Amino acid sequence: MDDFNTYKKPDPKDLPFDPSRRNENDFPESAHETVYSSSDLSFEGSFEEDNRVLEIGKGVIGALIGSIPGIIIWILIGRFGIIASLSGAILAGGVVMGYKFTQKNEVLSKRTGIIICVLVIIFAIHISQKISWCMQLSDFYARYVDDLKDSLYALGELGNMSKDEIDKMYRDTIYETFGFYEGTFGDFYDNFYRVLSAVGAVGKYIGSLIMSICFAAAGSFAMWRRNFYL
Repeated sequence: MDDFNTYKKPDPKDLPFDPSRRNENDFPESAHETVYSSSDLSFEGSFEEDNRVLEIGKGVIGALIGSIPGIIIWILIGRFGIIASLSGAILAGGVVMGYKFTQKNEVLSKRTGIIICVLVIIFAIHISQKISWCMQLSDFYARYVDDLKDSLYALGELGNMSKDEIDKMYRDTIYETFGFYEGTFGDFYDNFYRVLSAVGAVGKYIGSLIMSICFAAAGSFAMWRRNFYL
């Protein structure tokens, strides 16, 4: 009873901490939690998605720029009617190197890189083949037209037709068939598939395109394996 009556309130200095002056630093580190709001999570996800889209765009641009030397070489060789695996290897190799140059931080996955490079290679080969074919077609067309006109003029003399009438007939027929009559490189490029269909060469072009892609794949296999660890 005497002990109870003699009880004295402890001095705050004698306590481990002063309850009246508690702050968050008095608690252990594990007791603190960071609270994220839904807006924070949404912003973070949006940032990551935007960054991924940006990296994909950089990869595509790098691959396209890297394909330019191969396209030029392909067209130059194509002027002689030659499809060489060497030009395909240079084109495919340039695409891979251009892509890898823009992806030094390796943000994108290996699978994404392979898809980008394959699509750009197919596109670049298609453009190279199309330009080569249009050059050859325009050269052939110029010689073909001269021979055709001479033949028509000779027939026109037998049929009492003037050169103006023969020219009009020729132009109408050519334009109806191909969509042009001058036959420049631009004419063939703009009406490429119409011309192929008119002369029955669609299958031949597709076969040539597939063969060119195979040449490019075979010629650049070592580079693919080295850069994508296949």
